[in-house]
Amino acid sequence: MPQATDLVGLGFPPQVADELGHQASAVTCAGTTQATAAPALTKNVTLTAASSLTGVIIRSTAAIGTPHYFSNPSATGALVYTPVGSTLNGAASTVPLTLAQNKAAILIQTARGVWVSIPSP
Repeated sequence: MPQATDLVGLGFPPQVADELGHQASAVTCAGTTQATAAPALTKNVTLTAASSLTGVIIRSTAAIGTPHYFSNPSATGALVYTPVGSTLNGAASTVPLTLAQNKAAILIQTARGVWVSIPSP
């Protein structure tokens, strides 16, 4: 999958490139609650979690049907939150997906505010 920056370099408008590309980013997790979690600004995120800094939250502007990829190479588990007021696998948005060390997951918003996850084995 091309990076969004590559598509912009080919002449795609930035908003189109963001939808078609998967710009990778690294996020240093923050807090342990939905309110204190660090924002995930892209759809392809490598997490860095440490002791009491384990949370990340998906943007509320995330498009329906767009996969969001998270990987956690850290020795500490990470907490992935969906936007405030949404659900994840049928649970309230305050209940995160726990992503163990060296694991990955794909989260997809199937309808506005309804998220499902596909964890790695």
